Amino acid sequence: MSRIVMIGAKGIELTKLSEKFESRPYLCPAGVWTQGYGNTRNPDTRERITRLSPPITLATAERWLNDSYRRVYAPITDELTRDDLTQNEFDAVADFVFNTGGYFLDKRSGKRFPYRLFSLVNNRASAEELRAYWLTCAITAGGKKLNGLVTRRRREVELFLAP
Repeated sequence: MSRIVMIGAKGIELTKLSEKFESRPYLCPAGVWTQGYGNTRNPDTRERITRLSPPITLATAERWLNDSYRRVYAPITDELTRDDLTQNEFDAVADFVFNTGGYFLDKRSGKRFPYRLFSLVNNRASAEELRAYWLTCAITAGGKKLNGLVTRRRREVELFLAP
């Protein structure tokens, strides 16, 4: 089996299903300006999306999504995971990275740490242990549990565990 280093069609579809296309900038539940399929930056200019960012087309949003995975999120996923993931496993983790950045900020130390999910994946945790953690990881924004994130985590873990 060759090493997977890029998101596949199932991963892109998972992201699109979770993010929904928005041509105009909007504030996501975490209070971040977002556009297209969940982009917080314009991949062409690397500028942050703001309320003043111009509307984009569906074609532009799809290009931005693919560019973001190619330039940012697939490399982070590759860096944080073992080299023998299947395409489904890589896609599920890459969607998690797209949504969370892959790291959390420790409020006490101010340092960034990778989510425990990567340790579980890399150490081949059981399906039960992986599911139990994944379904509770990064499901809040602004201190509130969001049903959309709960659904997204469920879809990610289901894809990860699919043959």
